[in-house]
Amino acid sequence: MGANARVLEGRRQRAGGAYIDVEGRQIKVGVNPQLLEALNRAIPLGRAGTPEEAAGSVVMFTYPEADYVSGQVIVTGGGFEG
Repeated sequence: MGANARVLEGRRQRAGGAYIDVEGRQIKVGVNPQLLEALNRAIPLGRAGTPEEAAGSVVMFTYPEADYVSGQVIVTGGGFEG
């Protein structure tokens, strides 16, 4: 079994959050809820974006109307720039 498979197999829920087992060590995974709330308050739209919303920026470049766009950085951050 590969290392990634062992990590996924070792995933479990505990009272204090989610942990994964990596080479016999238990490592806590996830985001501190207070940090997540603070980040959401810092985003002008008030929440993190979804993968579908981020994908919309990528899809835009598939349209022929975007052929002349080059060398740009598109920030898909709900107005957050930091």
